[in-house]
Amino acid sequence: MKSPSDRRRARRLLKTLKDLQGEDGTITPPTLFAIKHLLQLHNRCRFVAVKIDSLVANSPLNSYRSLLPKFIVSQLEEQKLTDRCSETVPVPPIVAFVIQSLPSVSGRDSLHPTLFRWYYPPRHRTYYVFAHINHSMARRTYTLTELMGLRANPASQDFLAKAGNPEIGTF
Repeated sequence: MKSPSDRRRARRLLKTLKDLQGEDGTITPPTLFAIKHLLQLHNRCRFVAVKIDSLVANSPLNSYRSLLPKFIVSQLEEQKLTDRCSETVPVPPIVAFVIQSLPSVSGRDSLHPTLFRWYYPPRHRTYYVFAHINHSMARRTYTLTELMGLRANPASQDFLAKAGNPEIGTF
């Protein structure tokens, strides 16, 4: 169980991260450490674990650094997923889903703080990406195929959210 001070720190961290994402600021290493450890069990942040179906499905796509939000790129840099001086950034499919789920700059969309976690077997590492996204996702483990299905069909997210609810049962 989290202590009251951890809950306060997590609330302040969520507010800071919302401001950073809105300003497209960069995340520092201590902030990334706090994201990993404070937000996994916090009730205001959705924690989504992603199971990689195959290594081929997790092969990154290359994108130009100038086209990606600094908020996301800084998280990739701090976890050594990309080089700071390269012009292109390898974007794993999970991060591509997060980028496509970011709210529009002009709109006042409802935002859902979500922490994504996935394990990458070749490097024997677990990676995290945090963002305030448009989708309200259920707290559960998704496969990469399900995430790509959510990206293609936003209406299917309600079905997946209900499928993760133990009160409803299985379909």
